[in-house]
Amino acid sequence: MTDSHSAIERSLHQSIARLNELTESYADLRNRYRELIRHVEGRDLEYEEHLKNALQQSTQSQVSRNRDSGIEVYVTVSHDLGATAAVAARVFESYVLEAERESVSIGISGGRTIAGMMECVKGEYDDRLQLVPLSGSRLPKDVRISVNTIIGRFCSQRGRETVSGLQLPLDPRMRKGIPDKTYEELFESELRSYYLYLDGEGRREQERHGLPVHYAFTGVGSLDATSAVPRMRELLRISTSCPREVVGDMLDWPIDANGKVVDYAGVQQAIVGIRPDQLIEGYAKGNLKKIVVVAGAGGLRDRLKDEAICAAWRGGLFDVLVTDRTTAEAIIERLRMQT
Repeated sequence: MTDSHSAIERSLHQSIARLNELTESYADLRNRYRELIRHVEGRDLEYEEHLKNALQQSTQSQVSRNRDSGIEVYVTVSHDLGATAAVAARVFESYVLEAERESVSIGISGGRTIAGMMECVKGEYDDRLQLVPLSGSRLPKDVRISVNTIIGRFCSQRGRETVSGLQLPLDPRMRKGIPDKTYEELFESELRSYYLYLDGEGRREQERHGLPVHYAFTGVGSLDATSAVPRMRELLRISTSCPREVVGDMLDWPIDANGKVVDYAGVQQAIVGIRPDQLIEGYAKGNLKKIVVVAGAGGLRDRLKDEAICAAWRGGLFDVLVTDRTTAEAIIERLRMQT
């Protein structure tokens, strides 16, 4: 009996030792994988886990109540916006690949981060890829990179003389009278027909049918005075006043701390584009699969970016976030202080 117990005890110790070896091997492989992803893709997997957990534990978020898909997070090691744009481009490409031979419609906003993302997108793409402009505002060109310019450049780099891959959110019956133009002519005109459409019947059409978009990519802006692209300050100049509750903007629309669109005098005249709360209605209509926010502080230049991102999260305005480690740290700290 004693020998039997001793044999069992030895076997148990050997099993524990083997388990410890496997645990160490797993930890080593995980660290090597993280380092590989860090060097190859420029992503910080450890912070991705931290940020994802912090967002999921935030009870104020509407995402978990709106959709069951959870949250995807991509965090770049570098705080350079170019690195963030490059990772976002890989996400963009993955969605196109998922569609395989079916057509895929992707909506994008304007802004330098989304412009950088589209510059990093690889591949030729045919007419199965349809790009839909989601935002539009009457901002000077030196303040805001328009979505029209971004899509026009994307098409021109792929040798398209006409914007065959661009689909405006218009009912085909309402596109009568819009002549075929080269991309230079079309985007130089700032798509005036598109703006007029959004100002009138177009918004009613969107409310009835939703945008024909499967995925949406947009930035989130803050009110930081040192931001490199102070589009919100320009919008505030156009408008008569700005309520104190505004903390940032999404799709050029001002939002409060809970991610709700703030309407005030002048904003309707300054912005022509779909509202964030209208965009998320696409989930209920069965069109929209994911909204991707691509936003980073670019180091310490924009100290309020995390506040604007948290506001959009509370409002359930996105379910995929691509950001940098500096901003991820700030978001985690802000959420921790609010719990």
